[in-house]
Amino acid sequence: MRTSGKTDSAQGAAGESCPLCGSADLVSVIDIPDVPIFCNVLWSSAGAARKAPRGRIALSYCPSCTHLHNRSFDPVAVQYAPDYENSLHFSDRFNTFAANLAERLVARYDLRATTIVELGCGQGDFLRMICAAGENRGIGFDPSYSDEPSAPSHSDGLDLEIRRRLFGAEDHGLRPSLVCCRHVLEHVPDPRSFIAELYSWLASRPDTTLYFEVPNARYTLEHGGVWDLIYEHHSYFTLESLVGVFQDIGFHVQASGQAFGGQYIYVEAGVSPSPVGQQPLTSEISSRDALRRNVEAFGRTFESLVTDWQQRLQEAHATGSSVGLWGAGSKGATFLNVVDPGKSVSFVVDISPRKQGKHVAGTGHRVVPPHSLLERSCDTMVVMNPLYVEEIAGMLHELGVSCRLVVP
Repeated sequence: MRTSGKTDSAQGAAGESCPLCGSADLVSVIDIPDVPIFCNVLWSSAGAARKAPRGRIALSYCPSCTHLHNRSFDPVAVQYAPDYENSLHFSDRFNTFAANLAERLVARYDLRATTIVELGCGQGDFLRMICAAGENRGIGFDPSYSDEPSAPSHSDGLDLEIRRRLFGAEDHGLRPSLVCCRHVLEHVPDPRSFIAELYSWLASRPDTTLYFEVPNARYTLEHGGVWDLIYEHHSYFTLESLVGVFQDIGFHVQASGQAFGGQYIYVEAGVSPSPVGQQPLTSEISSRDALRRNVEAFGRTFESLVTDWQQRLQEAHATGSSVGLWGAGSKGATFLNVVDPGKSVSFVVDISPRKQGKHVAGTGHRVVPPHSLLERSCDTMVVMNPLYVEEIAGMLHELGVSCRLVVP
């Protein structure tokens, strides 16, 4: 791992200009040379998981628009299929957030008995929620969609269609009232062109609203969220860079802000001013100068956390203390690959039945269900997301399992 905080000397090469504003004056943040290309693809055997394809994260920051991106991202290597699994809808904590969001959008934009389009809908969990909330028709697009019932939010009787492919020009005849795109834009290799294409499609549809939601790069930087870095994410948006690119392309931004404990940011926009009026844009929680300081410190934070956790896990292993990790998603995969390739962590727990029995890309750690803790020792459980600590503690209490919960 290498860090610098200095302006890149090589400029103008492919991937070394900002994908939002085009500036070549970039600052190198961190370089992680060997990570799984897909954190959210699990494998049927430990051996296959350890042979998972790998790539490099060379994270750069653009002082001009505050955007961050992986300049070593290779879109050819990232092809999504039904074995890609990143749904969070098995969590009651997350489902409450998503249901509240669906109800808010339905109420704010009067989305009732109308058409909703979701780009990158996964297994259709949120699309089902917003269709049920307003008796709407839903059309989703996602090449990773599988036909199996998705999550506890799954319900029959909805007017729902999911197309297992990317949205394209052949779909421009659709006339939705809302186009929703959640946790997709950060995966797109050319986000500006993607947004511009949507603007061209919706230019004659002034009544259509866009809702985009992505991870919050400021939260990652300010809270030392080093485990948020994954190869699948080409981009890391601040609220300033997210709102800025929508406005620069021509969209009217009706609302923007933070969500889910500050871990997410969102923008609501249309090609014309909204009839419901514009909400004041949420200001960033710190200035550009503070953001730049966080960028410069991020590499040191990464190195310090990795060293600290490697020592803690080695000490636990040496003393015979059993350590588990809760969360076989992207944060967990990054933590295990960067900190614990030697498997001082004994096992990984996840509540998703689609992950249980499989193995984490890169390291081969086996994923087990929560009830397996009744049959195995666990002195310390590493919880990858602090927002889920209370929910996990409740599950462990119901199981009668006692262990110490720690957040890296």
